[in-house]
Amino acid sequence: MRRFGNCSITVLILFYLVIIISCTGGKGFGVSQDEAIEDEKTEEMFFSIDSLYFKLDSVTVNIIHYCQFLSDYKGKSCISFLNENTNSIYFYDIQTKALLDIIDLREYGIRIPVQGYLYLENEVYVYTYSDASLTCINLDTGQIRFTYAMYNNNFDRRNPFFMPKPFPLTCLPIKSLGDTIILSGLVAGESPLENGTNRPVITLFDTMTKQVSNLVNYPPVYQKANWGGSLFFRSAFYDTNEKNDIVVSFPASDEIVVYSIREGSYYHHYAGSSSIKRIQPFSMKRNKLGDSNRLFEWYLNTPSYENLLYDEYRHCYYRFAKMPQTIAYNSKIGTQKPTRVIILDDSYSYIGEFSLPNNLIFVTSNAFVSRDGIYIQKKEQNEDLISFYLIRPFY
Repeated sequence: MRRFGNCSITVLILFYLVIIISCTGGKGFGVSQDEAIEDEKTEEMFFSIDSLYFKLDSVTVNIIHYCQFLSDYKGKSCISFLNENTNSIYFYDIQTKALLDIIDLREYGIRIPVQGYLYLENEVYVYTYSDASLTCINLDTGQIRFTYAMYNNNFDRRNPFFMPKPFPLTCLPIKSLGDTIILSGLVAGESPLENGTNRPVITLFDTMTKQVSNLVNYPPVYQKANWGGSLFFRSAFYDTNEKNDIVVSFPASDEIVVYSIREGSYYHHYAGSSSIKRIQPFSMKRNKLGDSNRLFEWYLNTPSYENLLYDEYRHCYYRFAKMPQTIAYNSKIGTQKPTRVIILDDSYSYIGEFSLPNNLIFVTSNAFVSRDGIYIQKKEQNEDLISFYLIRPFY
């Protein structure tokens, strides 16, 4: 049996793990679509599924929090992921399934448990949650370029501002647009002091000026009720596109929020599932706290929106919608929230949606897009393997 070592970065991550090992609902590989939103015509979205397996070494566990797809790593199409046991990044060739490379971050002086990273051509950005620091390592020279704090917890009730603490996961990635590094984060809890301008979720870091800024606040629905104050409904799922837009999906909102870095402007687009009629808040008392069991059961029985993935190859977006659980909660088997995948075109217009099959177990928090389709990690019983389903939507 493998030892997990330092993979428990925070209690929040452990709590979140219960969410991501989730079964998904569907009707097999050909899925009849509900009524479309605009023209109310019934459409059918068909897809095929393949499985990919990567063999692990003796110090790697197959429960991961962070992975990154690389279309060109030394000429190979590659999946990389963080081995939290050793603070190392592993790189696997998607075609041959061979281990290509390992970057041991301890060799660069990174001893604090790493939560997320961004690999670029000759450097890697590493984020450590305990000190909320972003470190840039030049891989050519082997030197650390800089380490910079992304968060401070100074809070003034007279002028309340809830600065988000970055919390990277595969579904809450570290991205780059030019010289700007992007992270998603949150402040746990609920507060009546929150308004539409003082609780942002996105952190921007200018690598040239070393300036930190925050943008994209929670939409109005969050100021009208209590959403549990945890990762369940306070996470901000996002992706970027070629137009330098940051597109954000909030769990409690049918709309997505688009921030144009080029224009400095916000846009809102309806991107809801035809299967979600209403999302019930945890409470109408904004400062009421609930125990973890009540929060979890509320999450399981409440629809929500999660991952948002931009497909640069097909110029569309995939938004994951989680449906209420289909069976009573049992702590031994975990969550049972079926997943529907909403497809939007590059103008954010609704194309359709389909359900992931209910006879397969997906770890939907670990999902990414390649030229081949959508990769989603599968729950693997063999601890010597890490496995992914490849979803090939046809539309």
